[in-house]
Amino acid sequence: MKIKKICAAAMCAVIAVNIAAVNADEELPCEQEHSVKATYKGTEPETVKSFDIIWGKMEFTCTEKGVNRWDENACDYSFETVYCWTAEGSSVKVTNHSNVDAEVEFSFTPDEKYPALSGTLSTQKTVLEKGEIEKPENADFAESFLTLNGVPYDLQGDFSQVGKVTVKIS
Repeated sequence: MKIKKICAAAMCAVIAVNIAAVNADEELPCEQEHSVKATYKGTEPETVKSFDIIWGKMEFTCTEKGVNRWDENACDYSFETVYCWTAEGSSVKVTNHSNVDAEVEFSFTPDEKYPALSGTLSTQKTVLEKGEIEKPENADFAESFLTLNGVPYDLQGDFSQVGKVTVKIS
């Protein structure tokens, strides 16, 4: 019986906390405020990965240039060869339209037929930030430019494949 009285008193105390009294001396209408609390337990939006990759033409021309130098000890000319590379469309551009950040890596691998050839990309690794909602024009991007170096033995006539550029997105 004593337990019932304690429980009843506790319930009255709880109810009293949630009931607001209006003083009879106040003029009507009167207003009261009480905070409303909420929480959301929904699902996370799905991850969407979307990228644009725009390739340049990736055509390179190597021009052999040289200089005749006089060798006074041999009393003869020696020809010093310099290989100059020019490119048409040496870039690759990656644009992130995803709702997550992405890491992008650019690399060049020469074809095994051309071991004296090497390539360097202006950007090797970078992180692209996720896109902004309803602002595709602000999408983050990276552009990397390939430069070739070295001697292109047996490369004559039409364009031949001398290597590959790889774009890795993770």
